[in-house]
Amino acid sequence: MSTSETKAHKPDRWVWALIVSIALNGLLIGFLLASQGRKVNPPDRPTAVITVGADTTNPNRMLRALEPKRRRQIMHKALKEVRKQNGHNPRALLRELRAAKAQAMRIAAQEPLDIPALENAMQTMRALRENLAVQGDALMIEIMKQMTPEERRAVATKMRHQRGRKAERRQNRKRMQDE
Repeated sequence: MSTSETKAHKPDRWVWALIVSIALNGLLIGFLLASQGRKVNPPDRPTAVITVGADTTNPNRMLRALEPKRRRQIMHKALKEVRKQNGHNPRALLRELRAAKAQAMRIAAQEPLDIPALENAMQTMRALRENLAVQGDALMIEIMKQMTPEERRAVATKMRHQRGRKAERRQNRKRMQDE
């Protein structure tokens, strides 16, 4: 093999390496610019999402301030008591609500649109949401009954801290939108 043949292959390799490097750098810069654009101008929320007032409290999130064993004990006892009081399992109601939503979506996708069936499905969803809200309130009260005063203080402290962080994030988003 002569030196002229090896020299011919070396520049080809360097040219290809340069092309690949430029392509990767361009791709990386494109991703960075795209993510910067999203941070400055976040997309608007869908109009179907309604966020009024404070968000609901998730019992599992609330109990994270406690030890896992105590958390399971409290949740198990509270769910058992709520089922006994109301006759419904909150998880079963949630499954029913998901099924009702799926049914409403199927009705909405049909042609021709069956307005009475859609109204009926939406009424069913509303009733399930109300029942689920009542169950959730009963569950929260039952969980609070199960806790000791020290546990309630720990949970309240953690919840206040979480709400403070949420408010801070909201202010940061608003400030970025204004800029």
